[in-house]
Amino acid sequence: MTVVNPSVVLSPIEGSPRGKPGALVIAKKGKLDWSTKAIIIRNAPGTIWHPHLRQAAMRYLFGSVGQWTKGMKGTTSLPMSGHKIPAGTRVPKPTATIQVFLKNQVNNYIPGDTFPRFTGKTVRHAHDLGQLAVEIQKAGKTPPSVAKEAVLEKAKEKGIITEEEYRKLMSG
Repeated sequence: MTVVNPSVVLSPIEGSPRGKPGALVIAKKGKLDWSTKAIIIRNAPGTIWHPHLRQAAMRYLFGSVGQWTKGMKGTTSLPMSGHKIPAGTRVPKPTATIQVFLKNQVNNYIPGDTFPRFTGKTVRHAHDLGQLAVEIQKAGKTPPSVAKEAVLEKAKEKGIITEEEYRKLMSG
């Protein structure tokens, strides 16, 4: 997925987020079996640059789990159905690992009373895990934490990675 500022390609125009200079999201289908479009072009939502607190916490949690999948190679069958993706679809191993660890567990890490839903616009800017953690801490909350062992253990339990891969990922 690529975010392109139209002013680089054309001339300055107005677009999202909310009247600021716009950007387009361009995504190629690639090898995604479940996508029917060759390329997708749309305006980037404002929450890319200004996530609300719950979105920042979810992105942080996703990134925390995702960082523990570094080094996994190959594909596997998706153990559970996802949004528009049926179980059994071949996906990269990190994708399946993240799914088995987070599916139906998000509220255990990001409880609704601590991180309530927010519909307004925030003025903060966040990009990486460190900045997302700072945004969450500025709001007086503690970022969710995930242990590498828990993520890889769940992947091993569901057959996404082998015992050998587990030991290699834990040591590396």
